[in-house]
Amino acid sequence: MRSRAGAGKNRAWGQAWPTVCWPGKRGVRMIQYIVTQSMSRERTIYGIAVINDCVELDRLPDIAMTLEDATRLAALLQTHGVAAEHFRDVVEDHLLE
Repeated sequence: MRSRAGAGKNRAWGQAWPTVCWPGKRGVRMIQYIVTQSMSRERTIYGIAVINDCVELDRLPDIAMTLEDATRLAALLQTHGVAAEHFRDVVEDHLLE
């Protein structure tokens, strides 16, 4: 699924990505991992989305029970420069630890 991350508020997730998306800006592009948040009937759900050049490449919407856990995992992915095509495998391995 691809969507324009900077194209306004995404009601399904309850957030947009104004700090990671600069449409039309030229220069170096890099993969960015951001935490997503949505509500279920019982709880708040935290996930991670992969963004490149204002385009959502992939997302895992329900991977952490807390904002801190999702933020920590997104930071690890970003710090280690995990390629978008390996995103799901790396997250799966991390969650199985």
